[in-house]
Amino acid sequence: MEKSQKEKSQKELKELPGISVYKNRFLYALFPCGLFCFIYLFFGPLSLIHTNSSVLKITIFSATPYYLLAFAAGTLLSSALLAILRGSLFCGAATMVLWLSLGSYIQRNMLNPDFGLLIGTAIPWEEYTGRTLLNLAFWGALLLLLFLLKNALKAKWEKVLRIVSVIVVLMQTTALVTFYFASDGTEDEVDYALSTDGVALVSENENIIVFILDATSNNALNKTLAVYPDALSLLNDFTYYNNCAPTFYGTYPEMISIFTGNGSYDTNASYLDFERVSWSSSPAAEFYALLKSRAYVTSFYTDPRVLSQTLSNIEGKIDNTTAPEAFLGIQPLKMYEKLGVLTCYEYFPLGLKASFYKSTGEFDDLIANSDGSTIWSLDGEALSSKLFETGLSASESNQMKVYHFEGAHSPYILSDTGLPSEDSTSLEEQVMGCFVIIGEYISQLKEIGAYDSSTIIITADHGDYTYNGSHDSNSAILFVKLRNETHEELQVSEAPVTHLELLPTIAADAGLDGDYDFGAVLADFSEGEPRERILHKWENTLGGPNQYDAFYVFRYSSHIRELNDLTEPDEILPLYDCFY
Repeated sequence: MEKSQKEKSQKELKELPGISVYKNRFLYALFPCGLFCFIYLFFGPLSLIHTNSSVLKITIFSATPYYLLAFAAGTLLSSALLAILRGSLFCGAATMVLWLSLGSYIQRNMLNPDFGLLIGTAIPWEEYTGRTLLNLAFWGALLLLLFLLKNALKAKWEKVLRIVSVIVVLMQTTALVTFYFASDGTEDEVDYALSTDGVALVSENENIIVFILDATSNNALNKTLAVYPDALSLLNDFTYYNNCAPTFYGTYPEMISIFTGNGSYDTNASYLDFERVSWSSSPAAEFYALLKSRAYVTSFYTDPRVLSQTLSNIEGKIDNTTAPEAFLGIQPLKMYEKLGVLTCYEYFPLGLKASFYKSTGEFDDLIANSDGSTIWSLDGEALSSKLFETGLSASESNQMKVYHFEGAHSPYILSDTGLPSEDSTSLEEQVMGCFVIIGEYISQLKEIGAYDSSTIIITADHGDYTYNGSHDSNSAILFVKLRNETHEELQVSEAPVTHLELLPTIAADAGLDGDYDFGAVLADFSEGEPRERILHKWENTLGGPNQYDAFYVFRYSSHIRELNDLTEPDEILPLYDCFY
């Protein structure tokens, strides 16, 4: 009995040091692992949610519990795995984790170039080769510094590692607290969505159909025609206005300008005031009221943010709106996966960022409505899949449809078949894909017998984003077929027109202008006619990240292709605030 007790005590004493050492390593590992997980599994994703809540349809408050759980689980698991290592191997691995964490923190806050908004605009990574090498040198120097300190401080290194980890976590926690105070859970969120309900439904009687090909200028069209000369083969009944000018060089506020007829922007007032004034203006109020009186169902398939931040502005005008309570919510796993990739894009070295770039538009198809439909995604997949799988369907109700595609706007993910591609495509393929969808739409309208009675407009919200100086890069393509209009071949007009003539032209063609004068129509302008037009371009004069602060105003009377010769604006108008 006495011998057995002695053997038991000796066994416990033999096992205890091993457990104790592992425990000490685990507690040591908690600090660098906790810092790493705090950055990538908690602060990083939550900061993205805070700044993009209107896109993601979730708030920092609702997401916090999930990311808190991920942070805790990740810290415990990674610390437990790291503690398996022994001796110098363990200390070296802990230092490596600190290196990755500190490097990520410095990269995100000090070393990232201003790539602008993540709206899909292509980033010329090849232009950052020199900066990428310098960035790589920084990461290498940081690693060398940490290991030199580890070897110099020896036993004190554990204390330094803990202090550094705690300081960085506290700094990020302070920033996170400001996010919570800055948001009440609804701030900066659009309070409605536009569903894909009825995306392939047209009328047997009267249709007004508008296709918006984002960022597609005459320049982009010419590039496409050089590769696909038959891209416009189904547009023989249309008139191509190759001298069409947007009023504002940007999806916002040009989309509002097109569909309300408002070409004036008070730069001393908020963009929210511009939305309210535009949608409540007499032309907009009259136009949509007359559509209702003629039994039109009006559906917009676009990003709701470019129309209005609040439902109250468009309520009663646009019919495919979806209230927040109708959301089924996000697809959590896919949403968190995309947010994880985007977090890596924010924190990884410059040389790795290209592999983790994601456009905010990629999150749109992760949100569902109570009727099972999804939020509109600008790649047009909801429409193209319907067209090619089941085709258009017809109803007795008159229809006004506005379809917004990516057009010449990157990322290029549409193939020349009109369907999204798993691999990136080219500008020419994507624009061709848009015209394939439009061509199929026109063909099916003809089969239904609704083509002749349809007004069809194909245009762009603005020209090229590249500002590459090419002629016609400022223009917006414009093809128009009015009701019962027929031609043997596509007509071309160089009349100096703008998007402000679209609403009056639609109203006149639909017979809505009997009791209200909406203004000049496209046919009121002739080729060669002198006409002063004005273009407003967003500019970032202060150099701050992701924030336009002024309009550069250009006045010109020539063909819009000559606008590239104007290098100095006629006027610079500081903005009170900006949509971006």
